[in-house]
Amino acid sequence: MKFINLKKIFSLTALSLALLLTGCSDSDDKAGADDKEKVYELSLGHEVSQSHSWHVTASEFAEAVKEESDGRLDIVIFPDGTLGGATAMLEQIQIGDLDMAITGGPSHAPIVPEMSIQNLPFLYDDREKAYEAVDGELGDLQFGLLKEKGILGLAWWEDGFFQVTTNTGPIETPEDLEGVKIRVPEIKLRQDIFKELGANPVPMSFTELFTGLQQKAVDGQTNGLNTIYDSNFYEVQDYLSILNITWSPAVLEIGLDKFNSLPEDLQKILKDNAIKYRDIQRKRTQEEDTDLIQKLEEKGMKVNVVDDLTPFIEKSKPVFEKYKDVFGEELMDLILED
Repeated sequence: MKFINLKKIFSLTALSLALLLTGCSDSDDKAGADDKEKVYELSLGHEVSQSHSWHVTASEFAEAVKEESDGRLDIVIFPDGTLGGATAMLEQIQIGDLDMAITGGPSHAPIVPEMSIQNLPFLYDDREKAYEAVDGELGDLQFGLLKEKGILGLAWWEDGFFQVTTNTGPIETPEDLEGVKIRVPEIKLRQDIFKELGANPVPMSFTELFTGLQQKAVDGQTNGLNTIYDSNFYEVQDYLSILNITWSPAVLEIGLDKFNSLPEDLQKILKDNAIKYRDIQRKRTQEEDTDLIQKLEEKGMKVNVVDDLTPFIEKSKPVFEKYKDVFGEELMDLILED
């Protein structure tokens, strides 16, 4: 009879286990080291010019992120609508073809209707109230809805107060808008505002807007002063009317799956800098606004400031009632309270 040497078996088993554990440990250490050396390249798109505050600030944001991550996060920016308009870029983020974007808050309306609530007419008479709203409970609720669609809002940046430019004459009363073809983005709320004011809103992608104005497919448009100036609309528009029809936020965002694929330390770097450069971008927009009216006048635009907005406010009031069900009672209460 052959006897089994149990002691020897136990010794061999222990040795094998030790080697296995050592191998795992070495493998884990190597994986951790590789992770610390891996470079993550992120694409970021927007549809405005390279002189716009979005692009200037996004470039600084990308530099800061790269420096703080020791080169492990490299953000490549695609400006000027290179990747399409806001709607196209948001679709690209959802399917994973684009990592990040800066888009106007209301541009998300096709996937999250509640994201356009800040564009209710004449809602804010100063920026600070608007900032409090988006940085508080209202903005958190909106970002929660956006997250359900696979997009993570990193920070609320700013698009600014929207003014009106035209070729038909100055807009001083709602009657001056009667029948005027105003380009609006593909956002129903914006269309309804101008319908109530008597205009003829024409949905059109921002990337097509300059040509549309040049070819007189539309008579006018509405945007922030920085966009009006940086997009050279003064070349194809004669009149600028300061109405502050809406205040519009912008969103610095990233695909949720892409964000979750990043190591935690890089996630933190992205989040922290999104907030830091949010404040820088807002300040830049405010400072620009004080100079841009004069610059646009120097470019040949005739500028009028509407002091009494009451007729416009009264005529646009039905929009609030119409969108009560779209936005829901909770959001409407929050925004009216703010």
